[in-house]
Amino acid sequence: MDYRFKSASDDNHGPVDLVPYQGVTDTWEMTRGYGADRLPRLSRGMAKEETFIQEKTETTDRESVQEPPLYKVLLHNDDYTTMDFVVLVLQTVFHKDTDEATRIMLNVHHQGVGIAGMYTREIGETKVAIVHRMARRNQFPLRCSLEKDS
Repeated sequence: MDYRFKSASDDNHGPVDLVPYQGVTDTWEMTRGYGADRLPRLSRGMAKEETFIQEKTETTDRESVQEPPLYKVLLHNDDYTTMDFVVLVLQTVFHKDTDEATRIMLNVHHQGVGIAGMYTREIGETKVAIVHRMARRNQFPLRCSLEKDS
């Protein structure tokens, strides 16, 4: 059984109804409105190789995709923050294992500064804010900063 789209102006059956079509049996037709003139006519009478729809596709080459710049999140040494708290911060905020957190903490202690991680600017700013909030809640003056990687 063939079907056709019937528009609202054909008997006031709503905006568009799909109703049995009693006309031509080898072609589906779109009638009146809703962009019917833009839709392809599909025919069941043609062989599969003869039926095709041409589409225009515009593509653009993106050769110059740039990665966002990375920023270093730095922890700074002070005389009051405990080494255990620095290791805890590195494990919870920066997801470092115990050995790596201890190594970074010792860099902070001996060199005055240590790189906790490399992130995009937004993620780095969030990590700095979390570290400052944790330090404040635990009454430590731990400082953390963000520096653009060169």
